[in-house]
Amino acid sequence: MSVADRQDGGDAEDGAEAERARIAHELIAGVRGGMPASAVPDALCRTCVSLLPVASGLSVSVMAGGVDLGVVLCTSDGVAARLAEIQYTLGEGPCREAARLRAPVFATDLTRAPDTRRWPLFSTQAARTGAGAAFSLPLGNAGSALGTLDLYRDAPGPLSGAHVRTALLVADAVTSAVIALDRASPGPGGVVAAYVHERRLRLTRCRPRPGHPCSGPGRSGGRAPRR
Repeated sequence: MSVADRQDGGDAEDGAEAERARIAHELIAGVRGGMPASAVPDALCRTCVSLLPVASGLSVSVMAGGVDLGVVLCTSDGVAARLAEIQYTLGEGPCREAARLRAPVFATDLTRAPDTRRWPLFSTQAARTGAGAAFSLPLGNAGSALGTLDLYRDAPGPLSGAHVRTALLVADAVTSAVIALDRASPGPGGVVAAYVHERRLRLTRCRPRPGHPCSGPGRSGGRAPRR
C-alpha cells in the first residue's frame, strides 16, 4: 500500500469518526438533561428525524422480555406508528428480523418480491398504510438486542451507501443514548424501563388488536419537524 493510499484511508477513518461524534452530540443535545422522563422518547424521535432526512418517518422500539415482545418508545407520524403496530400484531416484518438477527434488515419495495414473499401479510398492510420501503436497524451490541430503529419511505427504493452509513451511526448513537439515560436516571431501571413498564400496564387493560386505541404504540404527536 502506498503512502497516498494510507493517507486516504486515514482521512476516511477520521471523517467517519467526526460524523459519529457529530451525530452523538446532536442526539445528546436533543435529549437534554433535566427533561422529564415522559418527554424523553419524543425528543429522541425528533432528533433522529432531523438526523435522517432521507426517511419519510421513523420509530424507535425496545425489547421487553425478548424479541417477540416490543414496546414502541416513539414514532414520528401515523404511518410509522401503524407500521410498528402491524409488525408486532402480525409477528412478521423487518423490525422483528432485525432484532432476532441483530443485523440491519431492509425491505426496499413492499409491493414486489422478494419483500412480498418474505413478509406477505406485513407487505400488503404496509403498502396500504402508505409505505413504499422499510428499513430496520438493531439497537444494542453483539451480545444483546436492545431494540430497533425503524425507518420508512413513501416511495420504493434502496438507501444509498452514504445513507445506510448515517443510519447505522444514528442507531449506534441511539443505543448509547438510551443506555446513558438509564444509567443516569434516579429511578429503578432507568427511563426506558419506566416507560416500558407504563406501556405494558396500558396494554394489559385491553386485548391488543389492530386499530384498538390501547394496542397502538406511543406517538410523538405528528410528524416531527425537519431542519
